[in-house]
Amino acid sequence: MRSRQLRLNFNKSLSVNPSNSFASRYLNGSCSNLSVISPFANKSSAIPKVPRVAAGAVPWHQDKSYWPDSNANPVITVWISFVDATLENGCLHIKPRTQNKKLLEWHAESYTGTSYTALHDHQLGSRKTIALPIKAGTAILFNDRVLHMSTPNNTDHVRWSVDLRYQSTDQDPMPQHGVGFLARSAKFPGRVATLVDWLAEKMEHEE
Repeated sequence: MRSRQLRLNFNKSLSVNPSNSFASRYLNGSCSNLSVISPFANKSSAIPKVPRVAAGAVPWHQDKSYWPDSNANPVITVWISFVDATLENGCLHIKPRTQNKKLLEWHAESYTGTSYTALHDHQLGSRKTIALPIKAGTAILFNDRVLHMSTPNNTDHVRWSVDLRYQSTDQDPMPQHGVGFLARSAKFPGRVATLVDWLAEKMEHEE
């Protein structure tokens, strides 16, 4: 199988070339303290957290609950806020050291009308919840088993963020969740998808 490769799956609303992103370089091993080889990103999107609406609060969940039919493991989320994420506008909250948990039994919540996947309080365990307020442009990385949520936006401004999701190219590409593409490769750099390839929904560049 190809080694040290990345695929990235974006919503078309995010008009950037992710093959040149900090996240793809980081996950490809440019930073030696991260032991992730060949990650593949899935179901990535730009997300507005609108002020004072029910859907602005995301309940406790594991990202894996959105692709339980896939054997991809792990899927790494790179969460980047475009504005300062604060306690007031709904920053992320996590349960630390839950990255090795199995996929918990989840349900579709009904309060917001979004059918977010959600966990019950008794499933959260005893670990203290950690809030993660960050400055604009900061990246938070976590896998798809980490328990996390975000609180409502109680300000007058939209809190914009983006989810970039990566996984190994030798795992299930999850086509049912969108077309991914090769974002970075040390072994096959000529196959890295360009912006033109991405817009054409091509997984790789044809040399």
